[in-house]
Amino acid sequence: MLSMHVNFSIDYNVKLAIGIALAMMVIAPLIIAGSAAAQSILGYEVTEPQPNMFSYINPITTGLTKYPAQSGVNDTTAGMVILLPSYYLPFQYNVSTGQYINIYVWSNQSVTVYLMNNGEYLSFSSGESYNYIGEAGGNVIEKAFYISNGGTYYIVIDNNNQGTAFVLYEITESPSPEGPVFPVGIADYGLAMLQGNLVAYEYSTNMFVGEVTIYNASTVEPNYCPSLENEPGNDWFSVQLNVVMLVQTVNGVNQYYWLQNVLEFNSQGDQFQVLDNVWNDSGSTSVINSALISGNGGVTSSDGSVLYYDWGVEQPESATLPFTIYLVIKTGLSSNGYPWAAFGYSLNGQSTTWYDNVTIKIPSSYVDIVVTPPNPLSSKYVPFNDAELVIAGPWSSECTVANTLGVELVFTLSMVVIWFQYRTCGISACTRLNQYLTHHQYP
Repeated sequence: MLSMHVNFSIDYNVKLAIGIALAMMVIAPLIIAGSAAAQSILGYEVTEPQPNMFSYINPITTGLTKYPAQSGVNDTTAGMVILLPSYYLPFQYNVSTGQYINIYVWSNQSVTVYLMNNGEYLSFSSGESYNYIGEAGGNVIEKAFYISNGGTYYIVIDNNNQGTAFVLYEITESPSPEGPVFPVGIADYGLAMLQGNLVAYEYSTNMFVGEVTIYNASTVEPNYCPSLENEPGNDWFSVQLNVVMLVQTVNGVNQYYWLQNVLEFNSQGDQFQVLDNVWNDSGSTSVINSALISGNGGVTSSDGSVLYYDWGVEQPESATLPFTIYLVIKTGLSSNGYPWAAFGYSLNGQSTTWYDNVTIKIPSSYVDIVVTPPNPLSSKYVPFNDAELVIAGPWSSECTVANTLGVELVFTLSMVVIWFQYRTCGISACTRLNQYLTHHQYP
């Protein structure tokens, strides 16, 4: 069993939201800092992973040096890119008077962010002498630019150093300054920093477990969040185990399904409930066909267009703090060759309550949960075959404000028949990043 461990503690007003398929918190170096733990989870022994269990990739070949891997909802764009020396990444925005452009950047080395108008950007991109309206620099940047006159503006992330920069970013537009707006927690993108060098790797497994311990929580939805969806006064938030299932059909076609096992927690009433979602992530227009999927739930729509599978045990149960729950996702092939994904939870770390088993009724030869580096050159709609255990807003792209929040996360996976556990310690940036979070939901 391999797992990652992060602690969060908030004792001031911070915002959590829903809507972006990117958890910009921890790039999980699964092959670098794994540590053995003398324990078992759900009856499986925990041991230390070995580097030869992963396949390694030259990160320069992933396409991240040519295009960013990103996604966005309404007024928010988030993603990652590899900037070679003297390379830059521009974003064009049409912004109204009185709005803010907010940008958050994390990089393994110092980069510079510019706000430019059209003329300034043309000079910059042509290699001429240039001016700018505003700038910020460093390897961690959080900046809000005020737009006094509406029009076309450019945000430019510039690597003006000699080394290669691996950059995570999020850009939002809002009527008032705001910090980063994404989920925080543990995310494995198949990328890690090793002795200052970017390493890309991939692996597959049939099971993930997310251990969540809530020590204290007080949340409430505000009147605004960048997703433009909210229920002011709602006091629920979520913790999500999100993974990607690869299905290879008997016809040789690869299909990808985004699996979500979600804990919803009422911070005022100390209640919890669970739900699962399955999204067809095989292409930009892919949906779930109700005739080709079965489970306890059914197919529904998001924003009236994108069809996905949904099931929830909407019978809140009481919880006593500190509250620990294990979220479990397991995949396999049925006897007739249909891929399935089972969703469960455990309240004691020993026995599992399987509350839904979803079957894709497509004859297939292979199924597994996969983690691979994002590749913008691929045809995949959202180029993130990642695995995540993240704290977020409640549902339907909504956000919430955390007045206090103390949560511990442990991320665990199995590979073949051997289980591993991996833990990372919480870092000072954890609290800072907790200021603004987003819940994952397509589109």
